[in-house]
Amino acid sequence: MNDHNTFQLDPRLAAMSVAVGRHADIELRLVDDTRYHWLMLVPAIPDIIEVDDLPGGMAANLFRLAGDLGSWLKDDAKADKINIAMIGNVVPQMHVHIVARHIGDAHWPDPIWGRGAPQPMTADARAARLGDLAVTEKLLLWDDDLLQQRSQMLASSSRLGKEASLVNLYNECNGRTPLHEALLRACELLHMIERERTEADEQAARQVARQLAAPPPSPCLPCSPNLLLLPI
Repeated sequence: MNDHNTFQLDPRLAAMSVAVGRHADIELRLVDDTRYHWLMLVPAIPDIIEVDDLPGGMAANLFRLAGDLGSWLKDDAKADKINIAMIGNVVPQMHVHIVARHIGDAHWPDPIWGRGAPQPMTADARAARLGDLAVTEKLLLWDDDLLQQRSQMLASSSRLGKEASLVNLYNECNGRTPLHEALLRACELLHMIERERTEADEQAARQVARQLAAPPPSPCLPCSPNLLLLPI
């Protein structure tokens, strides 16, 4: 059995990319090359070179995450094509490239590997791409710690009817339900909850406003000790 604590990223991969996050022993990295929108996935356990070196179930997680990120990247970069590749002839440590390609880019339609020198991003450009990744719902739902925090938060909520069903997303995203289906249900539920909370807040505010605007009640005979009762 592999000792996950002994994992070390190949220095060549580290030098060309920036860490973004990790899920289920899969490290996500942003490749530091302004020419392309380019992500990289690295199984974060030692001695992984070929697909059959991966522990049971990890290959499915790896390629499902690659597909989900490719789908997001195609939309985010307005790409014509997504290239997903795992080669490893130069750096044998297993890593999966996810690259957004555009018709007419510098090396279209050829592969990008070994063509031209990388052009590192400026600090602002790197921060912008990292920011896009940080707010991507697909990545948020793939983050183990964040999923657990959301589950605990939702489990303690008073709105257990709809919100409790979101607690199951952690397990669903780990293989029993395709990630994109879980995402769609999560977004629908979150939007519904937010809409209900907004409507409830607005209704409460309107009620308070009506109470403040209403004139004071007129005194009634039984309630007015100062009212003089005159004979008719």
